[in-house]
Amino acid sequence: MRRRLLWVALALLGGLVAGFLIFRAMLAPTPPGREWLVRFEQGAPLSSVLNELGRRGIVRSPVAMRLYLALRRDSRPLA
Repeated sequence: MRRRLLWVALALLGGLVAGFLIFRAMLAPTPPGREWLVRFEQGAPLSSVLNELGRRGIVRSPVAMRLYLALRRDSRPLA
């Protein structure tokens, strides 16, 4: 029973580490490339902004960025 619990704990820990590494990779900066000027209407929903940035290849993963901002709880408006 103890051995099974140890394996479950190790599997959970491995899953957490793998998830963290994948999350970090999704937030890594994109390679330098063409400069973009992107404008959005004031008050545009964050999901729309992030989806457009993802579509243009400026943000790797809009979902990961949204999660990152939610975890940071940053309430400053986007400039």
